[in-house]
Amino acid sequence: DNVTAGQYMIFLLRALGYDSDSDFEITDAVSFARKQGIECSLSLNDPMTRGKAALASYDALNTRLKGSSLTLLGFLTSTGVISADAAATYGVKNNSSLSAAEIYENCADAVFFIETYDKNGEQDSAASGFFISPDGVALTNYHVLELSHSAKVFLGDDEENGLDVTGVYKYNADEDWAVIQVAGKDFPCLELNTGNVRPGDWVCAIGNPLRLRHTMTDGIVSYIDRNVDGVTFLQMSAPTSNGSSGGALLDSSGRVVGITRGTFSESANLNLAVPIGNVDTSTADVKAVPVRDITPEPELYVIRDGSRINSLTLEPGENVVLQFYENLISNVTLTKYIDDYSIIQTYWGDWQDIHTATMEIYALSRGTTMMTVVMTYGDEELARVELEVTVI
Repeated sequence: DNVTAGQYMIFLLRALGYDSDSDFEITDAVSFARKQGIECSLSLNDPMTRGKAALASYDALNTRLKGSSLTLLGFLTSTGVISADAAATYGVKNNSSLSAAEIYENCADAVFFIETYDKNGEQDSAASGFFISPDGVALTNYHVLELSHSAKVFLGDDEENGLDVTGVYKYNADEDWAVIQVAGKDFPCLELNTGNVRPGDWVCAIGNPLRLRHTMTDGIVSYIDRNVDGVTFLQMSAPTSNGSSGGALLDSSGRVVGITRGTFSESANLNLAVPIGNVDTSTADVKAVPVRDITPEPELYVIRDGSRINSLTLEPGENVVLQFYENLISNVTLTKYIDDYSIIQTYWGDWQDIHTATMEIYALSRGTTMMTVVMTYGDEELARVELEVTVI
């Protein structure tokens, strides 16, 4: 038997999450589908031709699911039913552009406020994150979670009812991303655009800068593969601030192209995001670990000419440059203590990369002194290293 236009529209509408018992009348299926953006020129009981079914299906794939910013195609690709590349092979891709207001309306609720806590339950940091599946899988920056014992997510403007981050599936410290699990279900979620972006493409960022919930800014992609300390980031001009970390960077269709990460110091809108194509979001057969387990044991040591040292011998008037390596990416502080300042004089130099600080040491007079460098995060000491310096 032939399938009628009404029957096929009911099939597509149900695939989009609509219910014929509560959202639309069966006799009104064709007109309701048109209101959702699915074009059908046939009447309810007309036979559905293959050509018109193909066109209607294409429209449906680029239509957002009920109550979600995800399109049907985005849902199918994000859940692994089909890859975006495979869909594009058949000419199916999400390319609809939205206004900034439409993007905010469709996407802001999928972005959340995240607080992290230390082992005593004291609030440690505040940042952003966003859902990529209705069952609570979400993304944020790794540095948001590093050195934390636990974390909670707050939706909308809610400041009381935090949802536990129950685990971390995957993370990459240097690339600065983390895939987390939030307790709960039926969350609004965002579609990912793992395809190419170009310099000049319009983008917008949604996050919580300075704890200002659901703040939206916009700009353009400035550079697609900016190398920072050997890691590739997306450079963009959408303004970000402290607290924006982990937020969503979206394209003109409301799809995620990056995770907002940070900014170059002393710059105007030279901001970075983790390219979403670099993030491994698959969670199948992956066991989540507690937030407290992702931080490595803090390490700090001294390097000279590529080798670790714990003592140094100089002659009066000699000077050397040493490197102090620490293995975290958080904003730690290094503080030096010298027993006898009459023997050596020291100056901190620039950080060579995210892990390596430099120090220049001048030998003043003969003798031996001990220099201790302490790494702290807030008021907590994480590690220390001692260097015996002898001037002969």
